[in-house]
Amino acid sequence: MAKNEIIEHQAKNIDFYAKYAVLLESLLEKYNIPKDASPLVNFRDAIFHYVKLYESDNDEQMYGNAFAIEEHLGRGIKDILVYLIIEIRSSIERYTDTINFRFKSNSDRLPFVELLNKLSNLKLEIRKNYGKFDQDEIEKLVQELSEILDFMEQIFTKWKINLNIFFRRIGMFE
Repeated sequence: MAKNEIIEHQAKNIDFYAKYAVLLESLLEKYNIPKDASPLVNFRDAIFHYVKLYESDNDEQMYGNAFAIEEHLGRGIKDILVYLIIEIRSSIERYTDTINFRFKSNSDRLPFVELLNKLSNLKLEIRKNYGKFDQDEIEKLVQELSEILDFMEQIFTKWKINLNIFFRRIGMFE
């Protein structure tokens, strides 16, 4: 691949990253979770390597910087996904611990257990190939998270739990 093609490919990766980082940060805002620095730090580092890629004089520098860009972009997106899952999962666990008395049976508890399991399984899936930047994989992971969050909202609606105040009520981020 010629240097100009690699530069163009990495520019597209950076654009893709920015689009998904903004989307995931909007989920942090929606669920009242403070932002994590990792996506910005990894973006900064990817831009540093992009400049170095542009300035590279030989194939070793060019491919080394292209690899570093993809590693930082992959790590940044996956960090924010894992962070979001951990924060939501721990809040749900604390909340369900405080409302145990409301569960009339194990079948009442089952949707919450299923939700927690889905979040844990997605976290494990994200950690596979951790630093790898694959746009198709990232789109799939974000889609899976979106479906899990929709499932969470259905459960919360059924239990009349207001999502807008859920995280504040737990007192986690005040």
